[in-house]
Amino acid sequence: ENYEFKNHTGKSHFGAFTRYAERQYKIAFYEDAIPEIKLGNWAEDQVFTDDIDEEGYERTVVTFTSAQDMRVLDWVFKNKAYAKPLAPESLVTRWKYNVAVMAKMAGFDVEVDYTLLDKAAKLEHEGK
Repeated sequence: ENYEFKNHTGKSHFGAFTRYAERQYKIAFYEDAIPEIKLGNWAEDQVFTDDIDEEGYERTVVTFTSAQDMRVLDWVFKNKAYAKPLAPESLVTRWKYNVAVMAKMAGFDVEVDYTLLDKAAKLEHEGK
């Protein structure tokens, strides 16, 4: 009945791959990633804020609405060590799990909390 593509994107521009409800996303970008993300049109309601993080590093934080945790997570990882998700909690939890697994695979002595995947799925389902 409704075939308009934009109605199925969760208000973001990451494609029509959605899960659950729309939520506010907040991602911090650092160093080399900043110029590129400022050129992009990631969502209809995106807002860029330049500030200093808790460790004293300059960053740009982009806030936007989406329903696409997995596509946004892919975008975060595309920006390697220059991107850090801040919200929603489900995305942050999924990111932490993946970072731990990658650190373990790289030979670091890291304990991977495998329950984080279940926690992320639960949070996502609850809209958090």
